[in-house]
Amino acid sequence: MYDEEIDTNDAEMDAGRNRLGIRDYADVRASVKAAGPQSWLINGVWIAKTPAVIGAEEKLGKTTLAADLAVSIASGTPWCGSFAVPTPGPVIAFFAEDDAAEMTRRIDAICESRGLEPDDLKLRLSFIPPNLSRQSHIDEMGKMTREFGAVAVVIDPLYLSIGERGDGASLYSMGSVLSPLKDELCTKSSAAVMLVHHWNKGGQGNGPGRLAGTGTTQWARTILSCKNIASNIRQVVEDTEAGEVTTQRRTNTIAIDISGNSVDSQTVIIQREMYATDASDLDSRLVYRCQRVDAGSGRSTLPNVTSAPSTEERAIRALETLPEWSTVRDVTEWDNDHPPVNSRGEKLDSLKINTFSKALVVLEDKGRVESRTEKGQRSKVYRRAPGEAQTADKPEGPTKHAELDDIR
Repeated sequence: MYDEEIDTNDAEMDAGRNRLGIRDYADVRASVKAAGPQSWLINGVWIAKTPAVIGAEEKLGKTTLAADLAVSIASGTPWCGSFAVPTPGPVIAFFAEDDAAEMTRRIDAICESRGLEPDDLKLRLSFIPPNLSRQSHIDEMGKMTREFGAVAVVIDPLYLSIGERGDGASLYSMGSVLSPLKDELCTKSSAAVMLVHHWNKGGQGNGPGRLAGTGTTQWARTILSCKNIASNIRQVVEDTEAGEVTTQRRTNTIAIDISGNSVDSQTVIIQREMYATDASDLDSRLVYRCQRVDAGSGRSTLPNVTSAPSTEERAIRALETLPEWSTVRDVTEWDNDHPPVNSRGEKLDSLKINTFSKALVVLEDKGRVESRTEKGQRSKVYRRAPGEAQTADKPEGPTKHAELDDIR
């Protein structure tokens, strides 16, 4: 009886070692060598067979970025028209915030911008969020990934998929949910997995620190944190067979902070435009354009998009009119009261206080502004550096110094 109990326990221990994947280091090295060299799924951004997270502020267009990513990997065309995809392959994507009609319009628009035939895409979609708290859902994703030969799985958004065991405030809870997903898709299925996530509501932190909750930045090997830094809306009148058609076109300038393990930390700037050819027709064709731009100028090179002053130029513009030493809030408030215009005479959207704060830091590094901290105050105040040239068109108007409400 005693010997039988020992034998049973030994068998259970051996099985446990297998489940925990305990191996000799020599075996680990041999398996890594046999797997071949690591490769980029998206050059400089996302490593093949690894987990990643893309997060952004509200209404930035995270789903469109994710759709662009899915099309890029499935077709081998550059993500956002800028980042090469050296190891393309089939993709499975879950889009739970939008329906099939809307996602079809967006994906078709992305394909048209690249000369692709949508029906030829090696892309499978679902509009039902997987429940990551249920092992059966994770097992099903792994099975479908292996059968389709998918090299990437996109899950949009995380909050609809985390399930009953997930607690965004608990690192331990999130680890217990996300770890099996990585094991099933990345390790067992040799696929990369991307979670689409949201920023925190308080507007705190930078880069990965802006993502809501906890666990995702620890779990992911690549973190993409996206921020809208400028918008431009214009009305365009076009002659068609049916007569004149007016379209409203918005161009968003988006900063993407890229960080992670084995990924060089960097910020890239893209400009994206998407509009309906007939806003009154919900099924009308969408037009999509997206490409990387010069972070120094912040100016668009997209066709038919009017250039606009950069955030740095707007900060200098405000400091030229404000008193000699002014806070970031003063600069933000003044710019909100006196929005600049583009070459078409169209007013530009307001910018947030954090955007101007970053711009003033850059300007100080360039020697174009000076800062100091007033006695008894915690916030810095700024002025133009001596000898800094005036801009050509100095705006006129009264200044205000009232404190702004917190801007998210």
